[in-house]
Amino acid sequence: MFKKYLTGPVFVTLGNHDSAPSNIDSPHFLPGRLGEQSSWNYRHVAGLWQHEGWISHEEAEEAATHYGDFWYRANILNFINTENPDNSGMLGWMVDELQKAEDAGERVWIIGHVPSGWDGYNPLPDPTNLFYQIVDRYSPHVIANTFWGHNHEDQFMIYYANTGTIQNSDTSLSTGWVVPSVTPLTNLNSGFRLYEVDTGDFKIYEA
Repeated sequence: MFKKYLTGPVFVTLGNHDSAPSNIDSPHFLPGRLGEQSSWNYRHVAGLWQHEGWISHEEAEEAATHYGDFWYRANILNFINTENPDNSGMLGWMVDELQKAEDAGERVWIIGHVPSGWDGYNPLPDPTNLFYQIVDRYSPHVIANTFWGHNHEDQFMIYYANTGTIQNSDTSLSTGWVVPSVTPLTNLNSGFRLYEVDTGDFKIYEA
C-alpha cells in the first residue's frame, strides 16, 4: 500500500510497543553492552526500511528520528541516574543536528512517539523541560513542526516562547501534531491523519 499510494519517502519512528519487553529501552550511558542491548532493534528496522525502498541510505542519514522512550515514565530504566536529563545523549545529538540545519539555513521536522509533556503525565520532567528549551531556541526558524503518536487520539499542542511562561498568539512558536493510531484502543476507533504541507517552508496548512 505504501508503494502504491505514496510517492514520497516514508519516515517511521518506533513506539513503546516496538520493543520486547514493551516500554523498555536502555539508556546509552549504561556500562558496556548494557547500553547497547536495544541497538539491534533499531539497526534491524532501519535495514528493513531501506530494503523495502521506503528511504535511501542518504535519506536515512538525513531523517532525524528519535524515540521518546528516553523520557517515558513507563521505561523503568529511565529512573537510573535521574539527575542527568539526557542520559541517552539523544537531546545533545538533536541539538547538534539542529545547529547544522540552522547554519545551513534549513528547516526540519522532529518526529517521535511519546509526546513531550503535553499532559504532564507520560514524560519525566527534566528531559521534557530540556526538550522544551531546545524547541524554544530553534523555533520557528529551524523547527517547522513536531509530530507525535502514542495517545491514540487526533490532537495538537503548542510550544510557546520562554518555556511557556506566557501563552498567547504572540508567544506561540511551533505546533506539535499528535496523530491518531491505526490500532484501536478502548472507546477509540482506528484513524489516520493527512496534512497539507507547503514544500517551500514545510509548514502545515488547512489542519
